Amino acid sequence: MNFSSKKTCFFLVLGITIFTSCYNKNSKWYKEFNPESTIVQVGAIDSLEGTNMASPYNIHVKNDLLIIEDIKLDQFIHFIDSKEMSFIKSEGKKGKGPGEIITTFGKVGFFGDHFWFYDDKLAKYVGYNIDSTLHYSNYVPINNEIKIDPELFLSHVDWLSKNEIIGYGFHEDKFKYTIINIKNDSIYRVGDLPPNPDNIPNLIHKQVYNGYFAVNPSDKKIAFASNKTDLVEIYDLATNKTLRLKSKNGFNPMFDIVDRGDGFLIMGLRGETRIAYKFIAISRNRIYCLFSGQTMDESFNEQNASIHVFNWEGDFEKTIQLDRSAKSIAVDEDDHFLYSVIDTEIPTILKYRLNEVQE
Repeated sequence: MNFSSKKTCFFLVLGITIFTSCYNKNSKWYKEFNPESTIVQVGAIDSLEGTNMASPYNIHVKNDLLIIEDIKLDQFIHFIDSKEMSFIKSEGKKGKGPGEIITTFGKVGFFGDHFWFYDDKLAKYVGYNIDSTLHYSNYVPINNEIKIDPELFLSHVDWLSKNEIIGYGFHEDKFKYTIINIKNDSIYRVGDLPPNPDNIPNLIHKQVYNGYFAVNPSDKKIAFASNKTDLVEIYDLATNKTLRLKSKNGFNPMFDIVDRGDGFLIMGLRGETRIAYKFIAISRNRIYCLFSGQTMDESFNEQNASIHVFNWEGDFEKTIQLDRSAKSIAVDEDDHFLYSVIDTEIPTILKYRLNEVQE
């Protein structure tokens, strides 16, 4: 669906029905920002290469500890001392048993003295005690997992409060987020979707505006960065309102709605479909969105070195330009340091100092 005209077209190609439509770009349902207004160049001050890592993917920081997810290794959790940038150990176990997971693409959630991995294939949330994982070998939290109803179709979850988990996924209704109360086993849904002038099915609409989210539990706010358009959202649970931010010279989603042949509609991407945000990280005061801008045809050679930075009130602050392209990023709670995973033959983690660029 290419949002570049107001006309809706239908045509048939090799038995697959493709719908092409468009959204009026001038409709101001978002607040504009200019990512070129303030650009700050930063260079890495430290790095860690290779040590026991095969294919590091997501990176997360908690106090002086970096937690790296590895998508290739059975021991998929790597621990790194963030001050010294030194390797500590690897833990975790892939599998279908208690305390094990088979997918490691989800964002790590932190609550209390535990960090949590969500496995959307096994529909469970597994919590690792930080001290136990660090001090015992082959630690598997067999008695600390929360089952999630697979019919909720959640792809990502995170902690909202002591008794509540919030998730994002592809259910049919018009709401964006699902909140699960684990104490009384109830659910409710919140958050509206971006405008849908062509009335495409909600499930497709959610796929179009799929992306990455992070929770600021102290302020009860959720930051969301879209993958197929340069749209950032800040949802306030207290007011039930969503602030949407979009680049001044940005782009809208380009996609097709394809009938598989059995009446089931799916979203189809094109080679010219552009990728917007690749990852999101947050601190107490800021939201960091890793930006690409490449098309699907170009994405084999990833160039994700720009980070759009916002505060939690929705003001754009700056674009941070890294000296190396990143797969994922993490920021400490006080915005002192930023860490990234870079896509090189030798797995590498980089560390950047942010103190100077926050003035």
